[in-house]
Amino acid sequence: MFTHVIVGIDGRDGGRDAAALAKALAPERLTLVTVYPFDDVISRGHVDGYFDVLHKEALDRLARLRDELGLDDADVRAVGDLSPAGALARLAAAEEADLLVVGSAHHGPLARLLLGDVGRAVLHGAPCAVAIAPRGYARQDHAQPRQIGVGYDAGPEARAALATAVAVAERSPNDPALTLVHAWALPPIVVAGPTYVPNVEQLQDDARDEARRTLDRGLDAAGPRAAGVLAHGRPDKVLRDAAERLDLLVVGSRGFGPARRVALGSTSDRLIHHTTVPVVVVPRPEDARPTRPAEPSAAQVRA
Repeated sequence: MFTHVIVGIDGRDGGRDAAALAKALAPERLTLVTVYPFDDVISRGHVDGYFDVLHKEALDRLARLRDELGLDDADVRAVGDLSPAGALARLAAAEEADLLVVGSAHHGPLARLLLGDVGRAVLHGAPCAVAIAPRGYARQDHAQPRQIGVGYDAGPEARAALATAVAVAERSPNDPALTLVHAWALPPIVVAGPTYVPNVEQLQDDARDEARRTLDRGLDAAGPRAAGVLAHGRPDKVLRDAAERLDLLVVGSRGFGPARRVALGSTSDRLIHHTTVPVVVVPRPEDARPTRPAEPSAAQVRA
């Protein structure tokens, strides 16, 4: 499973949810981090020792939460910074963590994922995978995941997500089941002229067959115990429906984010705001090429 997990603690329920998710993932090393406001510019009203007091109070709160949650082996870190997301990302990079865990926004719907400002900032540019815990996760009894799903479309980002899901499943002591989820849809139909009538049924059959081949390739890579779900529809809706039977869902970053960084695309963004299970977003691998759509030519614009 994950080796070093850093958990962002904000003093609200979202921090407790994040810590509970990290505990369920059973990493080899766990670090609870809280970020308190700090500006190293000395002002006229500066009082010596003030930030030392802030640091100690933040550490004390974190230590009490660690004891309350039964995370006796977890490290605690209090970091002074004006940007909580930036502080978490820098610490993750410096510590070579392989997972950052944050909670949902405190104003989100019960049992749903909803990114607050810090969570969204963490997800855009994090140097490692990021997990988001749904609201109320800490109030439920969660063992290690038994059903792990991964969104798969054969792209490099999906392959990175699959590798992460397989590693989590292989290293988990309770031998969780792994499910690959692939969404397919009929491609856009361009009619060349009034006399051309496309064979929609044939196009649909071809699209379904190609989707099945894509899923089969993923299942071959995942191993003999993996199962597959092939469904017609928008990817975020297909993944959301499949997540109802899962304990953890792993997805890749969007195809035009920076390499080795997390970037939240439209599918992941919609998914995170509607699913009720923890989601792990995996950074783009080094070999992934940008897939941002090309700008239209002047001729296409005039047309």
